[in-house]
Amino acid sequence: MTENKQAIERVDKGRFAKGQSGNPGGRAATPAHIKEMLGQLTPRAVEIMAETMGCDDPKLRFLAAQEILNRTLGKPKQDVALDVRTDPASAHFAALQSLTALVAARSAPVLELQPIEDVQPEDC
Repeated sequence: MTENKQAIERVDKGRFAKGQSGNPGGRAATPAHIKEMLGQLTPRAVEIMAETMGCDDPKLRFLAAQEILNRTLGKPKQDVALDVRTDPASAHFAALQSLTALVAARSAPVLELQPIEDVQPEDC
């Protein structure tokens, strides 16, 4: 069997060039006989999920309900806020200040910790 592979253009450090894909053919399709076998098992899988929703363990009931909802309605979307303009040193310093304040709030009766407010990170 011969394969017809096209040369994939790469740029510095082995990265793919803009517009090039490492998998131009896409994901291989699931073979028809596998789809048929899975299709025959689907009713029993749904029955098992329904049975699990009636079990005594609340964690299993929740997982079964969650799986049914995810498969019928789709998984919930998650919004992510990411600021890539933040200087890593400043972000690290802000995180340390937050942790110091948290430790101070939780340990107030035992330790007298105060958050550091006037110190600024030095430029590297």
